[in-house]
Amino acid sequence: MNEDYNEMNAAPDLQPQPAVPATLEKQRSLWPGIIAGFLLGVIAVTIGLILWQGYVMIPMGKLGVLTIRMPYYNDSVVADDGSLNTTEINRKMEEIQDLVEKAYLYDADPKRVSDGIFTGMLYGLTDQDKYAQYYSAEAFEEENKRNNGAYDGIGVTVQTDEETGGMLVVSVNSQGPAKAAGIQVDDVIIEADGTDLTDMPLDEAISEHVKGPAGTSVVLTILRDGEKIELTVGRATIRDITVRGTMIADTAAGYISVTGFTRSTEGEFKKVWQELEESGADGLVIDLRNNGGGDMDVSLRMLDFILDDHISVSVGEDPQSQKTDGKTLLLSVEGRTGRSTEYYASDKDHHKLPVVVVVNGRSASASEIFTGVLMDYGYCSVGEKTFGKGIVQSVYRLSDNSGVKFTTDQYILPGGEKIHGVGIEPTVQVEFEEFGEVTASLVNFASGEETDILQDNQIMKAVEMLEQ
Repeated sequence: MNEDYNEMNAAPDLQPQPAVPATLEKQRSLWPGIIAGFLLGVIAVTIGLILWQGYVMIPMGKLGVLTIRMPYYNDSVVADDGSLNTTEINRKMEEIQDLVEKAYLYDADPKRVSDGIFTGMLYGLTDQDKYAQYYSAEAFEEENKRNNGAYDGIGVTVQTDEETGGMLVVSVNSQGPAKAAGIQVDDVIIEADGTDLTDMPLDEAISEHVKGPAGTSVVLTILRDGEKIELTVGRATIRDITVRGTMIADTAAGYISVTGFTRSTEGEFKKVWQELEESGADGLVIDLRNNGGGDMDVSLRMLDFILDDHISVSVGEDPQSQKTDGKTLLLSVEGRTGRSTEYYASDKDHHKLPVVVVVNGRSASASEIFTGVLMDYGYCSVGEKTFGKGIVQSVYRLSDNSGVKFTTDQYILPGGEKIHGVGIEPTVQVEFEEFGEVTASLVNFASGEETDILQDNQIMKAVEMLEQ
């Protein structure tokens, strides 16, 4: 009874408690150690990263960033092997970015910043490569359109003006908005929407500031006869007409104007050639004056169309030294390793009309390939010494559809000539004689205003050479 009574009347706080399992007690005792171990691990990893990275950065607000470097850290952006030290470049970029976020007055444009970084990387490769360029995804798409013979822009062809650094207009598309707005050949574009273009690489000035979507417009400041003129110019989809042909009056000669080498040029050239043959032409004058080049492969296919597939060529000064492998060598292209790639005629076509090529100091790149190859196989040329661009730029698409272009090769003509910085001396040198208001910069533009070729002394000299 006493035991029953005691159990029934026991105070609630004295009731017996269930026993705590030993495993749970053990787990509770482990937690502090686990947490401590985790924190020590984080600290150890952090220290390890700092030691491996070689520096630690501590933001200091508008004062900048305090960077603590390990004694062994290489703070040069150039590594010991001469390559870029990407670790230091990234660190420096972080430091600049932190300063911009903390102290810059304006809102930074991330896309403009990133495009500027990559543009600077290509622009800074070497002072020898003025053709290197970075394309944003939008600019890369426009460049592809241009290579296909169509692009969104104002309808001018330009080159760098040596005196001002601006964009010298060398041709105006007769159907484009630039013509309608009053842009003229020999105008120098120095500003676009208030942005100074004179200290900017030519390709960047074109793609980022002058060209743009059809339907938009740009305010251009130009220099004309020493005076500044401001013009608002629309943009449209421009179709490049790169080939024009006609029979030369009172002669049996045909005339073909080729103003660029785009992917549409080859087909246009073959069509015009065949039309002139059917019209009774017994020789052709091919005008490459003011043709700055374009696609090397297009130029080679046009040469293949003209030349027999099996012609030997003299190499060097010794006329007995010939390539006699049974194929017509068109061009050798040599890269940084010194190994060369050779291109041969192979289309089984051979068009036997005599040809005289007309060139001047603005005939460059693919134009010089076309001229030099024909001269090596006995064809004649007339005019003035060519520009001397004997190097090849390759264009690469990046993973985000942007792109880069830079010099990858130099080319060697079939006879062994390297013309970069030298140019090509024509068979017969004839200086251009102006007539009326026609200057040397106004001749040979298939898409521009036609000039009277019967008054063109260089063309008529070419006709004379054909007749001989």
